[in-house]
Amino acid sequence: MTTPRLTLALLLPALLAPLLLAAGDETPLTVGHHARSPGERFEVSSVAEVKLQAEIGTGFLAQRVSYDLREEERLEVTVLEAAEDSQRRVQLSYPLRRGTTTAPLVGRKTKDRRVANKTYVVAESEAGLDVRDAAGEASTREKEARYVRASWASLELEPALHLLLEDGTLTPGQELVAPVDVARRLLGLPLEQLAPDALTLTVVGPATDGSIELRLVAQLSGAADVAGHDVRLTAELSGPLFIDAASGRTLKLELSGTTKIVADADDGLLSARGEGTLTLRRMLRELDE
Repeated sequence: MTTPRLTLALLLPALLAPLLLAAGDETPLTVGHHARSPGERFEVSSVAEVKLQAEIGTGFLAQRVSYDLREEERLEVTVLEAAEDSQRRVQLSYPLRRGTTTAPLVGRKTKDRRVANKTYVVAESEAGLDVRDAAGEASTREKEARYVRASWASLELEPALHLLLEDGTLTPGQELVAPVDVARRLLGLPLEQLAPDALTLTVVGPATDGSIELRLVAQLSGAADVAGHDVRLTAELSGPLFIDAASGRTLKLELSGTTKIVADADDGLLSARGEGTLTLRRMLRELDE
């Protein structure tokens, strides 16, 4: 007569076999390629937050202070018919755009809402990006146009991941290295102060909702202008990136990691050293007609 313990011992390998097979599965995953067409509408939302503790000065004059930076943005995008002299044209609205900086080095809190609740028409041509008002007629102010141009990379009118694929497939365990221009599109950073230096992707495999999960690791650097002085920032982030298998486009990105701030001493600013956290969340969703 077989005992319960013996029965379990016999069944355990059979129960674990499918799990072990799935864990080592290297079956290629087919990734579709769907460029945006006129009439399509979608939303891109993102939140980036930096929280730092910095030491200003040295010795008995040293002081610990906080440096916080938060950027929150929601874009509504409608793909338009391209004009004769343009490759792509979209209507870009910012129902939410809020940037808040708490800069201890100057002791004040500043807010940036330069494009909040505004709509623009952006046309791409060989000459670059032309940013106009909601009617597509008058040119906008340069400080607004500069920010709208920065948003362009995050729209993924063409799936950014496909620029890294040779045959339109991904294999679990595969590692991809993204050049800076592709990294910028994949991250879609709403932070002007940071830009990617390096980005690698490791394919995890199919997710439960049918999307494909990749593990992303990125190094970033940049500078913030504080009272006329450059404060250098660096960061390293990691986390999951989920893409739509049918279109190849980003669905969701959730990253977190560490960041550092450095300011060298000069006549008008004490030296500063600090570190903290940086989180980035980004999501794309289709809008109903």
